[in-house]
Amino acid sequence: MDWDDLRIFLAVARSESLSGAGRRLGMDASTVG
Repeated sequence: MDWDDLRIFLAVARSESLSGAGRRLGMDASTVG
């Protein structure tokens, strides 16, 4: 299991959007997607 994938999944679940997860993680929304 890739722990970065889990971290991204949790950020998306918590922020309820790819753009919110991207802001939270300091990544672009397309990278998160």
